[in-house]
Amino acid sequence: MDQGLVTNPKDLERMGHELESLERRINSLEDVEIEVMERLEEAQTTLDSTATELATTEQQLADATTARDTRATDINEE
Repeated sequence: MDQGLVTNPKDLERMGHELESLERRINSLEDVEIEVMERLEEAQTTLDSTATELATTEQQLADATTARDTRATDINEE
């Protein structure tokens, strides 16, 4: 189009409309991509937080199990 190889005005008009349509579609897809990236970031933050909570809970469970076992040993020795 820019090089002047297409001389038919109707073809040029159709190509121009197609370019506008493609630009709108690209913009729309870029907006969707940004939304998906934001949702992914939120999900990753939630995952990290949940993983930290899980690690803390597992440590508390291990500590409680150790305390229980120690107390059970003490009771059996008495």
